[in-house]
Amino acid sequence: MSDDPSTLIVDVVPGPGRRPTLSRAALAQIACTADAITGIDRVGLRGAPGTGGNAWGVLTCGRFRDLLG
Repeated sequence: MSDDPSTLIVDVVPGPGRRPTLSRAALAQIACTADAITGIDRVGLRGAPGTGGNAWGVLTCGRFRDLLG
């Protein structure tokens, strides 16, 4: 995934002894902000909640259409 220039990589790094907790709205903000960057189609989120801490989660803005006005 890291070799794909259309993917923005975001590494979620919580503080010591803390697990990342990102709301669905926060995930939408990350994905849709990245979508506004020319040439970026999706976000690779490393350490995303629900992925076991090391796995990749792939986000696209379209996944959050229900949150968009």
